[in-house]
Amino acid sequence: MKETFLVSVIVHELVHYYDYCVTYPSCIIERYGKVLENEARGSLEYYIGGYFQNRSEVRAKFYQETYILTSGRVACTFANLSKNATKIEDSFYSLAHARGQLLCWKSLLESSYLPDEIEMQAFLAKREQAISQVEIGRYVNLAELFELEPFYAYCDSIKLE
Repeated sequence: MKETFLVSVIVHELVHYYDYCVTYPSCIIERYGKVLENEARGSLEYYIGGYFQNRSEVRAKFYQETYILTSGRVACTFANLSKNATKIEDSFYSLAHARGQLLCWKSLLESSYLPDEIEMQAFLAKREQAISQVEIGRYVNLAELFELEPFYAYCDSIKLE
């Protein structure tokens, strides 16, 4: 189990590496400029840079959790998932991790990798509601930022007052 967790951390960091070393220079800078270098709080670049960082956290947690649960070394049970659920807090970092974890679980449930139990469905619905409630307060749906095209659409729709 310890080895699975250590490798999952490497998976998590490799997703960040890809996002920051491939996607950022080849896609984000080209479209929006050097948004991670603009510290002017409240500027368009500031928000796009923040959403890019949150997108990377959602993706990294999604792939880390997928690795853990499909490794064959961790029981994919309701009890195990509920025990290891990321705490939903009012910070973008923990919110992004909770959203990435939920996206993973829903994907594995849809592919029949997780047991399709009423208890599991109720748990995931409750998590979805709790995460969405915090996201609404933050004016973002992190699930929409996972893929690059919806990320672009979201960033292109930002209107500053």
